[in-house]
Amino acid sequence: MTLQEFVFSAAGNVKHSADGDRSRVDLRRKLLAPFSFKVAALGQLLTSGPYAIDVKGEVPASELADLLAAVSEALLESDSSYAAILIKDCSTSGSLISTTLKKKGFYAMPVDPVMELQIDSTWSSMDDYCQDITSKYRTRYRRARKKFVGLTRRGLTATEVNSRSSLIFELYRETTAGAAYNAANLQADYFGWLASRNQERTGQSGFTGYFYANELIAFTSTIPNGPVLHAHYLGMKEAYKQRYHLYHNILFDLLETAITGKFETLDYGRTALEIKSSVGAVPVDYTCLCKAKSPVLNWMIPFFTPAVYTQPIWQARSPYKNTAL
Repeated sequence: MTLQEFVFSAAGNVKHSADGDRSRVDLRRKLLAPFSFKVAALGQLLTSGPYAIDVKGEVPASELADLLAAVSEALLESDSSYAAILIKDCSTSGSLISTTLKKKGFYAMPVDPVMELQIDSTWSSMDDYCQDITSKYRTRYRRARKKFVGLTRRGLTATEVNSRSSLIFELYRETTAGAAYNAANLQADYFGWLASRNQERTGQSGFTGYFYANELIAFTSTIPNGPVLHAHYLGMKEAYKQRYHLYHNILFDLLETAITGKFETLDYGRTALEIKSSVGAVPVDYTCLCKAKSPVLNWMIPFFTPAVYTQPIWQARSPYKNTAL
């Protein structure tokens, strides 16, 4: 099992202003503001997907649910500082594991789906991908690529990532500043560590830099995981985002990396659901289940979670000829 921990603080983890019904949500945020809670997490906070537990052989879902519940109770009892436990992405929504844990007092937290793009085995380049999408989406692809003129991109070595760590961290902070909720607040040395670790494992840092002249204005990071390429954290200067279709180009570059790297799945992660679906990603609903140690606090979870995060309303797209939307 993967065990991590974090401190939830409405003041530190949640965006100050809320969309939608401000009076209702902001009141709850004000009520939450003075409090912070230490939370144990079964699962990987820094990436998406079912990495809470690794089981050898076939184990019935009902037994896995009982095991997760028992481990959760043991963790809450073993450390008095834990106020709650989060089981992250343990299974897809509606699965037997999820429904069983809900019956045991866990609440499903509102989270975005994980956007995954399956790499067709016949693709060896972006030209192959473009052959499988409709003319409307090919036009959008070419328009985005034309807008990129004036910028350059290249892979960064681990040494370069470490030497530019302060700037990379600033770009990351500029991008995450608009997020409604962040469970993990990274430290400035994280990206240098990740680049070095990737390079030790694979010979490449997994980082790409985007430049205007010689100025680094954006970066992406990836984590290879067997047949899956995880699109990890990124950062960019907002001033360049619209003019150069920077985010759209980044999504295409990540797809090209997955194709040329012969991965089977590109995990785009959560957020920006509609634009990722327009590239070809589809939503996979993994559940994040939470249970508080205090019965009173556990009863209050459904009341306060809308003040922390509400799932967006979005329109799914598909660029492919056989399922175009």
